[in-house]
Amino acid sequence: SPETIAVVSGGQGPGEEITEAEAMREYLVQHGISGQRILLESQSRTTQENLQYSCQVLEQAGIHPQTVGIVTSDYHIFRACWLARRYFPYAFGLAGKSEAGMRLNYAIREYFAVIKMIQELAEAEISLAAGRRSAIQIAANNRQVPAYCSAVIGFPSSSTEISSEVRGSA
Repeated sequence: SPETIAVVSGGQGPGEEITEAEAMREYLVQHGISGQRILLESQSRTTQENLQYSCQVLEQAGIHPQTVGIVTSDYHIFRACWLARRYFPYAFGLAGKSEAGMRLNYAIREYFAVIKMIQELAEAEISLAAGRRSAIQIAANNRQVPAYCSAVIGFPSSSTEISSEVRGSA
């Protein structure tokens, strides 16, 4: 769509002359996408940072999308879309085909990245469960859950649902 904004995301690795974001921007412009429709995020070093910092770039531009397309390599699409759910209500994948000769290497690398992601999510859930009671107390005292709590611990956003959850846990 001509109205779609593209956020190109990626920092600069050792030996690279420009950031990944700048390289992608150049590619898109060379292929007919207006530079005015492209936002740059050039600080990220990980998939998690790509998404987090891209979300911040969109917010700073006053853009709050409900649905985003995650464009990445075929082997990487599952993890990228899974992580995107932290920042965007609806994320879908648009996979680019990776080089045939490198697919096994990429698949093995991604397998371990997914295992690491699952471990980190499990650790976060344990940590959040331990802090849940204090978050419920905050909600009860304020009679609503602050926006940062609903994002951090996954509380429902409706104050009616919150008050019933607080009553059930007290």
